[in-house]
Formats: sequence, structure tokens, C-alpha cells
Amino acid sequence: MNYLFRKADHALLMQLEYQRGYRYVHAASMIYIVCKYLLVWPYIEVLFSKNSFLTPERSIGPIVTELLGTTPQFWVGVLLISCIASAFVPSRTLAIVIYAIHELLITGSGYYSNGGDNWMRLLLFYFVIAPPVGSSNGGRLLALTILTAKCHFCLIFLVSACGKLNSDYWYSGVATYYVLVSERFMAFTWIKQAVQNAWFVNLTTYYTLAVELALPFLLWSSNRISRLVIVLAAITLHLGIAIFMSLWAFQFLFICCYLLFFQNGELDAATRRFEELRRRMWRWSAAWWGAGRLGDSSSSL
Repeated sequence: MNYLFRKADHALLMQLEYQRGYRYVHAASMIYIVCKYLLVWPYIEVLFSKNSFLTPERSIGPIVTELLGTTPQFWVGVLLISCIASAFVPSRTLAIVIYAIHELLITGSGYYSNGGDNWMRLLLFYFVIAPPVGSSNGGRLLALTILTAKCHFCLIFLVSACGKLNSDYWYSGVATYYVLVSERFMAFTWIKQAVQNAWFVNLTTYYTLAVELALPFLLWSSNRISRLVIVLAAITLHLGIAIFMSLWAFQFLFICCYLLFFQNGELDAATRRFEELRRRMWRWSAAWWGAGRLGDSSSSL
């Protein structure tokens, strides 16, 4: 029994090898919140005030705001400042402040929530539980939080895929037609033409099912190639959703969450390769620009 406990403890502590990805997800979450609230800043009074026709009666957010003699703009301002500070200097105190204000604004208000907003609320809860990355204590708690967040993330896709399999529209390969034909998602005129193509509709429907079914399992693979393939396939899916359904912030948050499944060393190696590629492109562009300037000066002579 002690042997099993030691093995389980070792497996748990191995999750600390993924804390850099967790740190990046934390920063991306703060960016997500800042962008979401800046976009709706002109409509804050409509979305969060007590007198708004969108706000349900006895909503806790407007009631607390009125009791404290403040305005929704005040709380959104505090939230934005806390998110910016937390992106650079994470702390549990800031995490609690952000979680409390975000829940105060969202719960019972007229703010429209999508899947990204709901996942964001869960991430904020995880940030409250876990100690900041790099702290000297709470290693096992941080490791458990990372593991739980990863399991929760995969569970989202697994439940979504199982629900789709029980739908005749997805099973028969026509679900994306009924999604994209809605006027809400007709951001571009060519989308209407694309959904009239049977091959496009069948391909996007079954591709979505295949990715959502495979992703919860392949993300845990010890084979780096398998993880890269499923992550690239999932990113393609998210970009398609962003383009065809105009859910850009939602997909940005989910794409960033795949960093949770890459170890610190893998992310460091990717960063070094990116820097090397950036330096090469800079040298090539400088050489090309210099050659172009030299040619121009020679022709002028």
C-alpha cells in the first residue's frame, strides 16, 4: 500500500513539470477577461446595472453595487486593474479579488455567457485554489490543481462528443449546416455559399466529431508526435469555429489551454526554436533590404 501511495505521489508531483504551461494559461486568462470587458465597456450600464431591463429581479450583483454606493463601472475598473497586475505578478489575493468581482458581475446579470465564459469561471476558481507558480510552498496543491484542470478540460470535449453522437444531425453528418445557416453566424457572404456544399458540411461535421472524440485521450499520450498532431487538429477546429461563428475570444482561450499538456522543457525548446527562426528571418530581411537598397543606388548611378 505504501508503494502505491509513493507511486501516486510521484505521479502527482510530475504535474509540476507542466507549471510553465499553467502560468501561460493564467496570463492568457487575464488577457481574455480584460478584452471581454473592454469590448462591452460602452454597454456596462445596460448589462450590469439594477435598472437595466436585462437584469433579473433581486440579482445579487446590482444589489451589492447599490448597497456599497458604487457603480458597475467602478467594479469593472477594479477587475481590469487586478487582471493586469495578476498577469505580471500572480498572487492568491489578486485571484480571490478577480474571482469575486467577476462572479459579482456575471451572476444574475444580463451578460451573455458562452462556453468560453463558463470555462473562464472555472479557471478563475482553480487560480484561487492553487498557490502562484514559483511559490516555495504548496507544491502538491499546485500539482493537483494542474492535474484537475487538465482532466476538466478533456472532460469538456468528451461530454460534448458523446452528446453529439446521440444527435441525429451529427450522426448523419449535417449538423454544421443547421449551425452555420443561422443569421447570427453569417458574418461573411461566402459562408452561405459554403454551407450549400454537401462535401463541406459532411467534412466539417465528422471532423468535429473525430477531433472531440480523440482529443481527451491523445492529449495524455507520452508520444510527443501524437500530442502535436491532435493539438494541431484541435487548433484547426478552433480556428474554423472562430472564422465561421465569430467566437474569437472563446477560441483564443481554448487554444491557450493546450499549453497545459506540454512540459516545461518542451515549451523551452519551442521558445528557443521560435527565437532562432525570428533571428534568421530578421537576418534574411535585413540582407534582402540591404541588397535592394544597393541595387537601387547602383541603378541611379
